[in-house]
Amino acid sequence: MIVTNISATVEPEEFRLGPEELIKSYRDKNRVEEAFKEVKSFLKFQPTFVYTKEHVRAHYTICILSYLLDVTVTNKLREQPIEGIGSVRRVHKTLKSSEIGKISVKGTKYSGKKLIPPTEEQKSILELFDCGYLAEGSYLRSIGIGRV
Repeated sequence: MIVTNISATVEPEEFRLGPEELIKSYRDKNRVEEAFKEVKSFLKFQPTFVYTKEHVRAHYTICILSYLLDVTVTNKLREQPIEGIGSVRRVHKTLKSSEIGKISVKGTKYSGKKLIPPTEEQKSILELFDCGYLAEGSYLRSIGIGRV
């Protein structure tokens, strides 16, 4: 049972909802709440209790952008599936394993950062989003990172 405070005696016609619209709105609300819950669990976003206007706005913005990213990744995977990568979580897990290591020469001040070569899965994900250049030597050098 769904109860609403929008009634014929209180609200103007433009704000009244029929039974189908009311149920759809309720389901959409649940979909948004579930999406926020999923995003927060992925981000491990803390604190979840915010009180100031600025903090609420920042929290909301991060959640919306994260959800947009998840939806974008999902839609891209539907358009161009990648073998072995069937979900947003798998994309995040695969990209999370990328590593940049700091290498230094003992007894000297010389050190540098090197990218561990990306796996084929990581390359496929980067290509899906036209970001293959992120693992190329010229780009890496431009941000102070070499390749192993």
